[in-house]
Amino acid sequence: MAAIGSLLAVLHAWVAVAGAIVAVILVVVGLLDGAGVVRASRWLNRLAAILFATMVAAVLLGPGIVAGVGMPSSPLHFLLAAIAVLTVPALRFVAIRRSSTHLGWWMAAGAAVTLLALLSLWATGS
Repeated sequence: MAAIGSLLAVLHAWVAVAGAIVAVILVVVGLLDGAGVVRASRWLNRLAAILFATMVAAVLLGPGIVAGVGMPSSPLHFLLAAIAVLTVPALRFVAIRRSSTHLGWWMAAGAAVTLLALLSLWATGS
């Protein structure tokens, strides 16, 4: 079981790296959209969906890692995972409910918080 857990842990880390890359791209596109340099609402929505999917994939791998390898080094890991998964969709929801014309700023802020959560997750993971 430890071999499967280790494989899942490596896959979990790579999915998190993919999520971090998407989050960086989302920050950049969000800032460009918010500043009015480009109109990228369609790309913002696509990137938000990709980020959400990668974060959910990482979370779904978590129970296998806990079963095969053990708990993360800090219980804070679970709270940070929730923050990483929910921040961008929550801020997108708030921006749309407010009929904000500055969706890019909201998405950039959410992706930046997700990046901070991911950095903290890497510190508390093993």
